[in-house]
Amino acid sequence: MLFVHAHPDDESIATGATMAGYAAAGADVVLLTCTRGEMGEVIPPQLQHLQAGQRSSIDDGESLAQVRQVELGEAVAAVGISRQVFLGDADAAAPALGPKRYRDSGMAWGESGRAEAGDDIDPRSLVAAALDETATHAAHLIASFRPHAVITYDADGGYGHPDHVRAHEITHAAVNSTPGGWKVPWVYSIHSDAEGATEPGHRTMVRINGELERKTAAMHAHRTQLIIDDGRFALSNMIWQPLRGEEVFLLEDSSGVLTQARPEAVPAGGGRFQSIAGPPPSSSSKPSMFKALAGTVAASLAGTFFGTSLHGQIMHLSSFAVPWGAIAALVLVCSLVVFVGAWARNVWMSVLTGLLTYVFVGLISTSSKMIVVGVAGSAAEATPTIAMAGMIFSYGITVATIVGTIITLRALRRPGRR
Repeated sequence: MLFVHAHPDDESIATGATMAGYAAAGADVVLLTCTRGEMGEVIPPQLQHLQAGQRSSIDDGESLAQVRQVELGEAVAAVGISRQVFLGDADAAAPALGPKRYRDSGMAWGESGRAEAGDDIDPRSLVAAALDETATHAAHLIASFRPHAVITYDADGGYGHPDHVRAHEITHAAVNSTPGGWKVPWVYSIHSDAEGATEPGHRTMVRINGELERKTAAMHAHRTQLIIDDGRFALSNMIWQPLRGEEVFLLEDSSGVLTQARPEAVPAGGGRFQSIAGPPPSSSSKPSMFKALAGTVAASLAGTFFGTSLHGQIMHLSSFAVPWGAIAALVLVCSLVVFVGAWARNVWMSVLTGLLTYVFVGLISTSSKMIVVGVAGSAAEATPTIAMAGMIFSYGITVATIVGTIITLRALRRPGRR
């Protein structure tokens, strides 16, 4: 089996459990890493000087690349695979071209919330190199290793990172131009549940329950890039994600065998792994649009009910009054906006939650004013402080929605430069 990844740490995060599981079952597993991660963000404060582009940087990422190579070596040992090689080096260097090193291309966040190429592309970077050249190097490794399965990212790179996209392009170009007549039986893409990622379509989905303990150990090795804590991990964006031993893949149409024809050289592990064609695991799947909309309406009604009940609560101090109820109501609305968007994995559901809450509160507010006028003769007779709390809550919903939507958008984004 050949796994193709863009940077050190990608292999452990996305496919560590599968690599470790098949290696433990006796498969010959090789990792091809396209770059050394020169443009990665560094988490430990004492190592911030390694990060390129910082004021304290000591170079353009070369020192960080050396550290990440050591981390990668430890991760490879933890998952127990046969070997790891860099694109353009050793067995992944075509003799006709000679060895060559490709740098991490970096990235920038686009307006869509997905990663894209930055404005300043280093001519030494992976995306700046000719596809024919990089694919020739990868094809040389495939011809010599003759893997029965090749695994890499989907066409969009999962969350759009240009190096992930290029790794997909390199892999597929190499598979289709391997010298010596070797035809790779199985070609898989890593399934991503990131916002805006390519849908599975008609491709067969396969779930692999691998070795979580070895995956966790491998992720621990990437100290500059990851924090591991109590069954979860975070990158430099400090967005915590669960550690899972189950990884999901999509069988590409370019595979040279039927889905029911399993090559014997890819071990089944004596039943240790589940390979299931069908929907993704429920723990990682999005709710349907109907469920998302229903959840949005329910959350909006909850925010409206509890918000209107709370907002009139006021703490009277010696010289002024604190509308703590209105503040608590806005915190509740903001929390619901974030919760719905994260649950539905759709930032527009966050926006809709806030919008519906504003509409429902407006309707109740209008009805309340009509009742006050009918009973007291004038809306002005209502307590001024309570009226002010009502205004804070009503108009503050817009601010709470904006803040909640921003938090949701950041949470739904995939990690940045690695």
